Amino acid sequence: MQLAKRQLAWLTEKILADRANAGSSSLSDLEWRRLDDYIDQRTTHHKPLQYILGTQPFYDLDILTRPPTLIPRWETEEWTARLVDVLAVHWKQHKTKARRRILDVCTGSGCIGLGLAAHLAPASTEILGVDIAPEAVDLARANLARLRAQLNNNDVQFECQDIYDTRWLARHLPTFDLVVANPPYVTHDEYAALDPDVKLWEDRRALVADQQGTHLHRHLIRSVAQHIPSASPSPRLVMEIGGEHQVSPLSTCLETHGFENIQVWNDLAGRARVILAS
Repeated sequence: MQLAKRQLAWLTEKILADRANAGSSSLSDLEWRRLDDYIDQRTTHHKPLQYILGTQPFYDLDILTRPPTLIPRWETEEWTARLVDVLAVHWKQHKTKARRRILDVCTGSGCIGLGLAAHLAPASTEILGVDIAPEAVDLARANLARLRAQLNNNDVQFECQDIYDTRWLARHLPTFDLVVANPPYVTHDEYAALDPDVKLWEDRRALVADQQGTHLHRHLIRSVAQHIPSASPSPRLVMEIGGEHQVSPLSTCLETHGFENIQVWNDLAGRARVILAS
């Protein structure tokens, strides 16, 4: 009940914020009809609130949201902020004249790459976000245009790219210091049990993966091991995961491919959320 009241308040705030001029806090007849439509979208059609509002806060940034591109989650926001702190320490200890380069795989709305750019040291980093979905890349570019002034003079670009393209990987991966990813990690069984808010609106390709949700993780491990040499204790690969059940198989895969300093970060709910290695 409390959540429903908060959502109603947010929808009302959106209508008031969309007014050309500030005025009465009372809704006009037209605005009441808009509110009824929003409530119908939310309750009857299970449209996520973030898609109705059109934005989602993420690490001090206001990220545009648009179906079917994945909505930024608080778990991703949390580890992005933690990664900034880790990179600041490692990169201060291992200085270089060149800008560091980060590849953001499955970039979606661009929230991870933009969050990193906005909080890493000024003019220190180049970030390329890639996604196979053209609609995701369009949204990420819209977010880049909207937020460019907040990115600390760090360079961010987005492009449509199939991360399974081995020729592209061989040509480009060696130019990066770090790969970050929020790849699909939901198992087929888990997907069947998800709420309609997710299943009806968010891109299934961004959520579900074979091999118990680890197929793309394994591909990234092999690719990074092959093309990005370990130059320091700084992470080479950082990937969001779906829970404890994926820790052991992915840790084994990382070890098999020569990675060291393998760590698992739990989120604030105590769930294994990120695996990273150098």
